[in-house]
Amino acid sequence: MVNANAVSILDIDDGNRQAMGHPGGAIVPAVLAVAQDIGSPRADVLSAIVVGYEVAVRVGASEQRPSYHSANYTCFGVAAATAYLRELPVEQTAHALGIVGYYGPRLSNLTLSQEMSSNVKESLPWSVVPGIIAADLAAAGFTGNRDVLDIAERFDTAKLLGELGESFAIERTYFKKYSCCRWIHSAIEAALDLQLEHGFKAGDIELIEVETFTQADRLNNQCNPPTLTGAQFSVPYCLALALTSGEAALMPLREEALGQSEAVALADKVHLSTSERMDAVFPDQVPAIVTIHTGTQQFTRRVDDPWGEARRPPSDAELVDKLRNLARYSLPDGRIDALVDAVLNPLAPMQDIYAALQGRSSQ
Repeated sequence: MVNANAVSILDIDDGNRQAMGHPGGAIVPAVLAVAQDIGSPRADVLSAIVVGYEVAVRVGASEQRPSYHSANYTCFGVAAATAYLRELPVEQTAHALGIVGYYGPRLSNLTLSQEMSSNVKESLPWSVVPGIIAADLAAAGFTGNRDVLDIAERFDTAKLLGELGESFAIERTYFKKYSCCRWIHSAIEAALDLQLEHGFKAGDIELIEVETFTQADRLNNQCNPPTLTGAQFSVPYCLALALTSGEAALMPLREEALGQSEAVALADKVHLSTSERMDAVFPDQVPAIVTIHTGTQQFTRRVDDPWGEARRPPSDAELVDKLRNLARYSLPDGRIDALVDAVLNPLAPMQDIYAALQGRSSQ
């Protein structure tokens, strides 16, 4: 749970468009914890992550009432991945899913809350706890409601099982460049592209119009957010911060980025609107049309698929650069190098990865 929270709190973790959330932020920390505890080899760790993504994404995509809370479905992925690592038979794995279907989170729409700046965020870190516990209970003979995924009120079975085996959900993972809600990234990218192309400065801007989809408009969108989490859910502030301080200010978003007077002033000039044409492509895409007014001129750019989408996959080199940029706040250069080497070397044992993350020499 602690490691999942460390992932989630930065809001720069990977995600999935079909499930509308972040399976990796729960599944990877849970798999690493269980695998280290029982000594699983690297091949099993990788397979468990694939299993976890597959189950989580399918469950999330099949929710009858989408909540935009990753925790509602990541708990299923964690339970499945844990059951895989512990080599539970099919019957006990089914019970693990049946248990977590009732012990796991069942949260309402994220955007209904007026306190989205709290630390609970999407409750994703908590989802690893009932997920792991469900598998351990099943292993001990505890039973669950194995028809939980057949309940039509909760899940669309056709979506849950559609095209099963034809491809893997993990192949549709997207990656973030900026430390904020994914629903904001298209607007940021459009605005920065316009600034680069036309050379205007933040002080030249009189108005920024952002046409986007309804869920992005329902974020807290504070112009002067008091917390980092509040900033992560603000289209106006993230957009203004990128235009005044550059995209590095969002890679990741840090405490010193709050309360920037120039950014606050520019955020007040951001006007959000929604349209049916934007809503029509969500969640398959997260579009934004940004129009920037500077005196007598105006510039417009539309972005449907921001950097890192499965349609615009980043290179391995770009992902390594991202890892290095984020890890520099927690690890010295030598351990970052060791971590990169261990991750990229398919023959490196898991112990090398654990050692790099923990700062201990591999034995």
